[in-house]
Amino acid sequence: MSYFKVENVSKYYDGNLVLKNISMNIKRGSFVSILGPSGCGKTTLLKIISGIEKVHEGKIYLKNNEITNMPIYKRNIALVFQNYALFPHLSVKENILYGLKNKRVSNHEKSQQLEEIISVVKLKEFVNRRVDELSGGQRQRVALGRALIMKPDLLLLDESLNALDKELRIGMQEELKEIQKKTNITTLFITHDQEEALKLSDEIMVMKDGVIIQKGTPVEVYEQPKDLFVAKFIGEANVFKGVVRNVKKEFCEIDVDGQMLYINSNKNLKVGQAYTFAIRPEKINICATKGPYNEGVVKEITYKGNMEICSIKLQNATKIKLVVQNANNSDKIRIGDKIKIVIEDSMFF
Repeated sequence: MSYFKVENVSKYYDGNLVLKNISMNIKRGSFVSILGPSGCGKTTLLKIISGIEKVHEGKIYLKNNEITNMPIYKRNIALVFQNYALFPHLSVKENILYGLKNKRVSNHEKSQQLEEIISVVKLKEFVNRRVDELSGGQRQRVALGRALIMKPDLLLLDESLNALDKELRIGMQEELKEIQKKTNITTLFITHDQEEALKLSDEIMVMKDGVIIQKGTPVEVYEQPKDLFVAKFIGEANVFKGVVRNVKKEFCEIDVDGQMLYINSNKNLKVGQAYTFAIRPEKINICATKGPYNEGVVKEITYKGNMEICSIKLQNATKIKLVVQNANNSDKIRIGDKIKIVIEDSMFF
């Protein structure tokens, strides 16, 4: 039996179906991300789970108990919003303890729980400081502390790292994962940031237009996307349309507008069949003379610090991008270089 389950949930706004038959099963202690573009229904789903929004069809279960129509205050679910919803005039201690305001907890128990949570979210030296005197990352930890002190059965995070700058956000991703593992709290995380979802999650659910179109581990979703939308939404991809001309044991030949691409994969392809296929830039390697290979000229190089993105123009003007790790100057690829590339794998649709 699942720890948390959503069963065939649908939601309408003004007669429009915005969530369509959503189902999920989440294990206790797992970190699950719901990933999708803006407007796909992620936040609406989170509001339904928390009880802020009513469900029109379907059921929701937590710890084997149906909570579909249960009032918010009885669900024991904590929700951390994107803007944190903290009280700026109150201290860290007062903000965190606010969650226990309406609970029958003795002062001694409050002190014990506060000390424990302050330690978990690493705010011991700031406990008496006002929230408006804290950095964005510290405020994020206060919001988490206020949620965790409730000892919720489920923690919901609604794009709660979005307000942070890149450096702080990366640091908070690591801290969030550490806190989640330390507390073993079952977490549902809403984001549109693909790298964030891949880094943090035990499981990813990809949403589009109110529908969950793929579920799986980060590796499964990235390496084995169900369709072209998932392939393009999660990570970079070179996308082509072509016809399979030859299939051999270790590679295939695909005609793309007269350019024959050699790919070291066959995946039960049929000769003469047209496919749309996507190639990750990191699946393309520069080679010496071993075949089968593809030839082209370097037309553009984008420097990204530890790597470079190279745009290669093949013989018929087809362009393909590959990733090259930053190397010594003597090994660097330069614009105008003629190179041979090997495509190690592709995803076919």
